[in-house]
Parts: sequence; structure tokens; C-alpha cells
Amino acid sequence: MARKASVWWFSAAHLMTDLYAPVLPAILPLLILQDGYPYLLAGLLVATYNLTSSLLQPVIGWLYDTRGVSVQHTSPRGGVRTPVRRTGVQISTSLLMSAVFISLIGIAGDYYLILICAALGGLGHALFHPVAFTAVSRLTGDESRGRITSYFVIGGNLGFAIGPVITGIVVVHLGLSGLLLLMFPGLAMAGVIRLLLPSQGRPAPPPVKVEHPSLDRTPPQTGEEFKHRFRETVCRTPTPQREGCHTWDGVTESPLGDMFKHRFRETVCRTPSLKPAALLVAGASLRAWAIFAAIAYLPTFFIERGFNIVTANIVVSALLLCGVAGQVIGGTLSDLYGRKEYTLFGVGAALIPFVVFLATDGYLSIIALMVFGFLLWSTFSVTVAMAHEMVPESVGTISGLMLGAAVGAGGMGVLFTGWLADRVSLAAGLAFIIPTLVAALILFTVLPYPWKSLGKAA
Repeated sequence: MARKASVWWFSAAHLMTDLYAPVLPAILPLLILQDGYPYLLAGLLVATYNLTSSLLQPVIGWLYDTRGVSVQHTSPRGGVRTPVRRTGVQISTSLLMSAVFISLIGIAGDYYLILICAALGGLGHALFHPVAFTAVSRLTGDESRGRITSYFVIGGNLGFAIGPVITGIVVVHLGLSGLLLLMFPGLAMAGVIRLLLPSQGRPAPPPVKVEHPSLDRTPPQTGEEFKHRFRETVCRTPTPQREGCHTWDGVTESPLGDMFKHRFRETVCRTPSLKPAALLVAGASLRAWAIFAAIAYLPTFFIERGFNIVTANIVVSALLLCGVAGQVIGGTLSDLYGRKEYTLFGVGAALIPFVVFLATDGYLSIIALMVFGFLLWSTFSVTVAMAHEMVPESVGTISGLMLGAAVGAGGMGVLFTGWLADRVSLAAGLAFIIPTLVAALILFTVLPYPWKSLGKAA
């Protein structure tokens, strides 16, 4: 129960962080229709935010996995200073950055100042996700990973959902300068999270006891004992116990040579296969392209159809709320029937209502868009859970790739959508989402991830 409560607090922080992510798409209609920005330049603002966030997330995740962004902590016993990981501090810092710089866009005025604020807001976004996802992953088990991950992810989706509505209401009544009001909820949440999650730290592992006298003074994680345990748990290639540390795979070595070969084997065994992770990230990138293109340009698309800015953002928020419901249901169903199976179903089935949305108007078009959002967004937490299971020893790094490289590629896709909208029409730019999702579906199909339900049927 305590673990579940912790996940919900992380989810609340996720909600507030992602509340600021759709602010730029929500004000794009004003920048395009009132200030005369081309679709490409307006899309560049969104792309800058996404790229800054995405390109840094893998780096931050890797640093957290390997170095833990540690600080010194004094143990109550003996005054020993031990490095621990300060998750709460990082999350509150990221919230502050997102709240401050996104809110300052309202009074920036100049295009290049808006661009800088977007980049710094993206940096705050980047600091949050690898750290928070790693903490949540450690609170879950394989049998419930999809469901628990969805609890955390829906916080971010709720933030995405209510962000456009709040932004639309504020700018309609107060103008762009009213965005400064959005700063205060983030500041308050940063303080709350700093108090509630002061440290999700873990002390450094104790030294491993080794039998060979010549290795008594070696650093931890060396020697025959660790080599045997590491190969069994990480490499999944058990080796027989040997006496002493002088032989390795039948070759006589000195202790120094044995240590060198052990460290080499450790490095090789820690390196996961790149092909499955690359396919998963590529498929997620194409899906992110579809998602961010829809979020960025649908408000303007609806305004061109005769909606006002508040109503247009309410429709987009309803779309994202349908995605929140999809996250919960999709994560649970993936635990029961298989993650790959559900991902293929969600992405493939989402194509049909999106075609209906573009081909019709009125209530039928809006209903089809809601179904599209439910199905496509429902696969997000599922693929994140797949990534954690594929690379369990580097959860922060793979989370940074899934939420970083994938989102960054999606941001680049938004630029292409804007370019196509300038050259042809906005409807044509949105229609390009269809081949994008078809390509993502192909990549998810060939992904070497085990089947569950279909595997049993076979």
C-alpha cells in the first residue's frame, strides 16, 4: 500500500510537470492567426521544446543509472558519509524550471525570447522523466508492471489534458501575459514534492567479501565471487565455482589479469542488444510524431472550422482525457493478454477512427477523434513497460530514450507537418499521420519481443 501511495505522489508530480507541455500548442492559434507566424515557425517553437527535452533525457537517464546524481548523507551509525540518490530534489527542481520558463513566454514578446523560454522549459521537462520513471519502476513487479506504470503515466496525460483548457481560458480573459498565473501551481507543487519526497536514496552496496588474499584490498564488485554472481544474474550464463581466482575459462592468469578480464566481461555483458531497443524507440518515435502533430495543430484546425479558441482547446483536452482512460485500460489489458499484442491492436485500430475524423464533420468527426485518442494513447505506458523489461539494468537510460529520443523525433515530425501544411494545407499535414502510424505498426510487429496470448495459442 505504501508503494502504491508513492506511485500516486509521483503521478501527481507528473501531472504538474506535463501541465506545462501543451501550453505552446494551445497558444499557437494566436501566434498563427493573429501574429501571422507561418506554420513552420510556429511548429519550431513546439519542436524546440520537445527536442530540448528529448535530447537531454537519455543523457540524464544514463547519468542517473551510472552515477545516481548522488549527494553525501551522514549515516546515524558511526558518522559514515554514504552517497544516496536525491530523487525528490531533482523532481522539485524540474517542476520549478518548467513552471517559471513556460509562464514567462506570456511576457517574452520577441520570437527568439519565446524560443529560449521554450528550450529552458524543455530542460525542466527533461530532468523529470528518467528519474521519476526509474523510481516508479523500482516500486513495481513484472506481474503488475503495465498497470502500475499506467498509474504514473496517467498523471502526465491528465496534465496534458487540462493544460490546453486552462491555457485557453487564461489567454482569452487575460491575454498572453496571463500565462504568468500558471507559474504558481508549479511553485506550490514543487514545495510539496520537496517535502513529501525528500530522498528516494539508496546507499552504495557494501564491499563484497572475497576469498583470495591477494584481492582483499580490491574495490567492491571485483573477484571470482562477484564474477560468478554477475554472470548468473545479468548474463544468464552460469559458471561453475572454482577455487581461488587464478583461472578463468580454463586459462591460468595472475590476479591482475583475472581482474582485467572480469571487468571486460562485465562491460560486455552489461551491454544489451541494440536491435530490439532501437526498433522499439523507432516505433515509439513515429507514434510520437502522430501524437504531437495532432496536439500542435488540431486547435488551429478546429478554429479554421469555425470553433473559438476555448472550444478548440476543450476538444483537444477531451481527446487527451480519452487517452488517459486508454492508459489505464491498456496497461491492465497488456498485463493480461500481452504487451506486444495490445500495442499492435491499439496502433492498428487507431487508424480507422482517424480516417473517419478527417473524412467527416460534426459530431461524428468529434466522436471518431475521441476514439482515436483512446486507442493510440493507450499503448504509451505499454511500450514503456516493454522497454523496462527489455533493459532492466538501465531503466533510467531506456526511459530517457523512450521519452527523449522518441519524443525528439516526434518533434522533428511536427516540423515536417508544419512544412506540409504551409505548402499544401493543414488538412494534408494532419492526413500524413496515417502513413506515419502504418510505419510504426510495422516496426512494432517485427520487434523481437515475446508474445503472450498469441504465443500460447501457437
